[in-house]
Amino acid sequence: MKTTRTLNSRNRKRNGDALVEVLLGAMILVPIALGIIDISFLAIANTANDNLARNAARAAANQQQPATADDAATKVVDAFPISSIIPNVTLVEPIAFAASQNVTVKTIISVKMPVSFPGFDPDVKFVAQHTEACVGLPVAN
Repeated sequence: MKTTRTLNSRNRKRNGDALVEVLLGAMILVPIALGIIDISFLAIANTANDNLARNAARAAANQQQPATADDAATKVVDAFPISSIIPNVTLVEPIAFAASQNVTVKTIISVKMPVSFPGFDPDVKFVAQHTEACVGLPVAN
């Protein structure tokens, strides 16, 4: 009978050790996983802002007048889908409609981090600038 008690207490000790090991591992792995999620969202938001600036510059470059270039770029930025992660997208004015037949567009996108860590600002802003050659201008004689 004494042997059975000793085996039961050893099994309980092993089970308790395993639980402690799992909890210690989780305390390390969970913050790493959450950090990976944050970095993924930042990378996606930065890529989205780069694409937005490029698309706005292309839309503006297809116009013949600076005023219509502003309107075209504004329409592209206004069509960007806003979400709880990306609450704000801004087109920096004015659009540079250069004499060298280039259009430069600058956009700012605000990102709210899905997981906020202590000591880090949960609101991050990305700025993108893109220049496109104007294709809608009449040919000079």
